[in-house]
Amino acid sequence: MENLGRILYELIKVSNPLLLWLTPAFTAIVGAVVGLFAGVFKDLIVSNFVGKRTMQIALYRDIAEMFFAVDRIMNVEESLIGSGHPDKLVWRQEQIRQSRFMDEEYYSGNPAIYIQLPERFAVQTLYRKLQYVLDQPPTSLPFNTQDLAKTIAFYVDIGVLKRKYFKKYCKKNGRILLRKVDEVNSQRKNRIQRLIEEAEAQRHQEGPVSQ
Repeated sequence: MENLGRILYELIKVSNPLLLWLTPAFTAIVGAVVGLFAGVFKDLIVSNFVGKRTMQIALYRDIAEMFFAVDRIMNVEESLIGSGHPDKLVWRQEQIRQSRFMDEEYYSGNPAIYIQLPERFAVQTLYRKLQYVLDQPPTSLPFNTQDLAKTIAFYVDIGVLKRKYFKKYCKKNGRILLRKVDEVNSQRKNRIQRLIEEAEAQRHQEGPVSQ
């Protein structure tokens, strides 16, 4: 190898002495350019990927935590609430309000990362429905919490929220959540099918529309 290198060196020296002078400079320039792009790749692309993945993990865990917290609070036995809370719906609403999930400031404070998440539109809808749960009168709480759960289930069903990410990022809780949302989606589809069948039956009873 040393002989081969020496031969190439002599050939460059004989054929064009200028190339011999430019070789170290060219090598230095190439090294600088490679180093620059390596730095850009590390600082921008790698950090962007890590930031996006970190936010995505937080997002799926927040959604799962919200789903379970609302489900647990709305289904707690009234006997466990105690007689000190005459309005059980007010108590449930306060419990949901005191729960900590989906820190909006975390997501809105990182717009460059947040805007890259395909789930962001679902998150915006869930934020809005969560505010309905917290801000509207307690009498509407059963409807609003069901609507929130149905929305999460619907987004899972159509693939906006990915099943694989709930399994990957939430582990056992993710699998439990998916079973629950499958039940919600099954009820929704059965209800839609029943409405279609009732409409068809009604149409046949009324007979053809006369001209």
